[in-house]
Amino acid sequence: MMRQTGPKFVLRAIFTATRKEFVSLVDLIPAEERTSRPVCGVWGLKDLLGHLTDWERVGVDGLCQLADGKTPEFEYEIPDFDSFNYKNAEARVNQTWAEVWADFKATRKDFTDVFDQMPEDALTRPMPTPWGSTIPGYLWVMIWAGHEHEHAIDVRAALNLRSWPRRLTSHK
Repeated sequence: MMRQTGPKFVLRAIFTATRKEFVSLVDLIPAEERTSRPVCGVWGLKDLLGHLTDWERVGVDGLCQLADGKTPEFEYEIPDFDSFNYKNAEARVNQTWAEVWADFKATRKDFTDVFDQMPEDALTRPMPTPWGSTIPGYLWVMIWAGHEHEHAIDVRAALNLRSWPRRLTSHK
């Protein structure tokens, strides 16, 4: 069987880097456009932050249980990602930018606090997901890093920054 985990410090570096990647784009959108300028389909930046937060909360839920030595059990199922996204986006419609931003930051703090305190071997254990598959805890954490990276790409595209940051090339 191929090993599907790696050192915890590598995983920590990956989800730290994807957060920095995403947050670096926030200031490129003027404050007055963060709720109205589409950056991912019809969603503005506020909507997208809420979306990332709602999914990362699912990540925290599973991670907390895994860190406690339990096989995660979710009180909810997510058989349809679009329905989950729509329901959560609707619930955030009346929230302010400041509320969504604070929730975004607090949820990541919860995530990193649990992750940093959990034993590395917990990441090797298989766990069920609320959408019906079973994956190692390591891949559970990678989902949230990949999700944020995916949406950083969306924001760069909306800002017409597809090649940003540019790759450095060596001079001969």
